[in-house]
Amino acid sequence: MFQRDEWNSLYRYCYSLTKQSDQAYDLLHGAVEKYLRNPAADPDKALAYLRRIARNLFIDQYRRQQLVREESIEDSAAIDMGTHNLEQIMINQQELELVWQSLSAEESELVFLWAVEGMTAKAISDELDVPRGTVLSRIHRLRKKLTTLLRSTAVKEA
Repeated sequence: MFQRDEWNSLYRYCYSLTKQSDQAYDLLHGAVEKYLRNPAADPDKALAYLRRIARNLFIDQYRRQQLVREESIEDSAAIDMGTHNLEQIMINQQELELVWQSLSAEESELVFLWAVEGMTAKAISDELDVPRGTVLSRIHRLRKKLTTLLRSTAVKEA
């Protein structure tokens, strides 16, 4: 069915949504159960289909529990990036944890698909069923937010 690296990727995706190991395993388990009941019509798109199941399950479960913040990335305030690029900023594990916990589920999902999985804006737009321009706009806003968050954690430590 899936290779080990694909299972690991699916777990990391679930973790990016839940931000907790146990909940990520539960989410992955639930998604696999749903997938086995109704497998993907196109085997080449099985991984994307399983991620979509996990995402929908996450939204369903955690909305009921009111753990998902209903905050759109578009509602974020404009932030000045200055001359620094996100790729140039060095961060440590503690900073990363603080920043990661401050992201909404939508934002952490986008970080996972874009930065961890290395998906293109087109691939993300296809998977999330949103226009490519919207994905590019969200990535831009997310980069600004991450830069600001990383700067603020660096100031707190100084």
